[in-house]
Amino acid sequence: METMMEAPTLHDLILQIAKGDEASFRTLYDQMYPLILNYLRGKYGRSLGEKDFEDICQHTFIQVWFHAKKYRGKHTDASARQWMFTIAKNEALKLLRTMRHLQSSLDTVFSDSDFSDNDFSNLKHTLFPSLLPSPEDEAIQSVLIEKIIILCKRFPKREQDIFKMRFLHRY
Repeated sequence: METMMEAPTLHDLILQIAKGDEASFRTLYDQMYPLILNYLRGKYGRSLGEKDFEDICQHTFIQVWFHAKKYRGKHTDASARQWMFTIAKNEALKLLRTMRHLQSSLDTVFSDSDFSDNDFSNLKHTLFPSLLPSPEDEAIQSVLIEKIIILCKRFPKREQDIFKMRFLHRY
């Protein structure tokens, strides 16, 4: 008589990840990535883009790997899913705070310029493609962008237009 092994629950997978089990991590990733991606699209679809969602998912799984030992969920898939969705939500909020802080910094620097809001975002994404930097990277990026913008404001109008075309509009 052939016995079928039951598939491990999400809860069990997280407990195995806490022990460093890479196969369990791959299984959890395969099962949960599409669910987390869809959750983020539904919750933050108006504020973030597809690339942001993918980055947040990656950061979510990094957090799962490093914090699986702290998981204290009930022995249910619902509890494990909720834990991971909470991590994804926190990662999304971290990105939104970073974007808001950067926008505020750029607004202050460019308050008297003719750069649009979209230009600020394009400049950040062109110069710093990693969307979820560490707090140290975030601070450095903000200072660098402010300095770049201040220097750009000193350019003659034609050179400012060339800068915008190259770095903001990616021509």
